Amino acid sequence: MRVLQRLLLVGWLLALMISVSGVAVAATPFDLPSSDQSVTKMVAPFAGDNASRQIATLFGGLNAAILFLGSLVACYGILSSIAQTAHDGEMLGRRFSSLWVPIRVAIGLAAIMPHGNGLCGAQMVVNHVAQMGISAGANIWSQYVANASPDDGDDYVIPDISGMRNLALGIYMSNVCKIGYERYAATDTTGETGIEKEMKLTEILPGQYAYGTLESPTECGGFVIPDYSTGESRIGTAHQQALNILILRMAMLAAQTEDVANRVDKAATDLAITSAVDEYKKTISEAAHLAYRNESGQRRQIAMSASSDGWMMAGAYFASAGRSVATVNSAASNLPKSVPPA
Repeated sequence: MRVLQRLLLVGWLLALMISVSGVAVAATPFDLPSSDQSVTKMVAPFAGDNASRQIATLFGGLNAAILFLGSLVACYGILSSIAQTAHDGEMLGRRFSSLWVPIRVAIGLAAIMPHGNGLCGAQMVVNHVAQMGISAGANIWSQYVANASPDDGDDYVIPDISGMRNLALGIYMSNVCKIGYERYAATDTTGETGIEKEMKLTEILPGQYAYGTLESPTECGGFVIPDYSTGESRIGTAHQQALNILILRMAMLAAQTEDVANRVDKAATDLAITSAVDEYKKTISEAAHLAYRNESGQRRQIAMSASSDGWMMAGAYFASAGRSVATVNSAASNLPKSVPPA
């Protein structure tokens, strides 16, 4: 059994030596992409055609020292074998194998013999094994990228966006405040008080809107719209469209309080606000899914173009997936903020 294992080991070493020597073979799973970054950045500086002269000199000196020590060990083995042969009357004596000792000595010395690039044979074998592993990883990664189906965004779940209901309630109360103010202003039929009759929604500062008059521009509060010019523009546009619809629906809902003879139905009002909030969330959810699908498609294109750089880009690809989710979630959660009436 041990003899069979040794024969297999020798066969494996011979196969590696043939592969290292550059014998032409058919395409295999270990074909190395020429642009693989792990080769150009890590392997080539040590053993490539353009290996660093400084590194080659470093390994050349190290291998020379190893060869010197190995020669001493080999000399000791040879002298010891001669002594054992004379003592036992058998080739190399009873302690040493007459078959494997010469093979081990020959292969050992050949393995630590420095070559022109500064590396020894053993280091070249290790380097080639590393390249085989890199090749296998690069080919597996390129096949994954080529066969991966684009993410359609169905698995994306929009985060629980807090603040939508507060925004709707704030706009509703601002409209109720506006109606109350205009009802009070209408009682001044003579104009003696000089109070303004109409309250308008105006932009008092960039992105800040308020229901008020010239004298008191923030009398009935309002809302602040974030800057949607940066980040995911599709979701920013959806926020603006949903906000316009929400403002219109809250104004219509607040108009039901104009008739003081009719009592406001709290349950119906609450249901209407919930419906408006759900519509707002649906609009943002659809935009977020489209944005995530677009981000996923862009990631796949980047991965396909970067697959020629080898398996090292796999981590960056999956990290970008996390960043895409964070970008979409951040844009979806970037709600306008309501400002209460004064």
